[in-house]
Amino acid sequence: GGSRKGKMRTYVNNMIVFAATGIWHGANFTFILWGLMYFVLLVIEKLTGWHKAKGKFLTVVKWLYTMLFVILGWVLFRAENVTDAVHYLGSMFGVSSTSLTDGMFTGYLKQNLILLVIGIVLSTPLIPYLKKKWGSTLLWSILSTLGLVGLFILSIASLVSNSYNPFIYFNF
Repeated sequence: GGSRKGKMRTYVNNMIVFAATGIWHGANFTFILWGLMYFVLLVIEKLTGWHKAKGKFLTVVKWLYTMLFVILGWVLFRAENVTDAVHYLGSMFGVSSTSLTDGMFTGYLKQNLILLVIGIVLSTPLIPYLKKKWGSTLLWSILSTLGLVGLFILSIASLVSNSYNPFIYFNF
């Protein structure tokens, strides 16, 4: 068992674990593909040594690689069936007959534009820089507290404004 019986046995055990993880999430082939996708990525990383590679440039490439496959994985995870997942992936990469945006996308973008801009700004080094420069002052304490309270209220308002949004595990 485990990884003590050689590489082949380790890969078989990993495949079983990831397939079981997919099955555990639901009785749909998309979940099995979701689990097996991560198994294949793990095997590729182990065989190529990709997970051990270092360097600033590689850190960015690894981050992009991770985000790409997490997003692809979410498509598989949330699709009703494999056909829908393939169609959605085709739309994401512009290879289907539909355009990259539609009215629903535009509506969601307009509805969440403020949150998106705030998220982008807060993802930059701006806040750590301001904290380093002003962190010990009373003004920083007041502004950071007001900012956090404002974000909390904005988040609650965003959650409340959405209509029906079922818990994703309700179907299981």
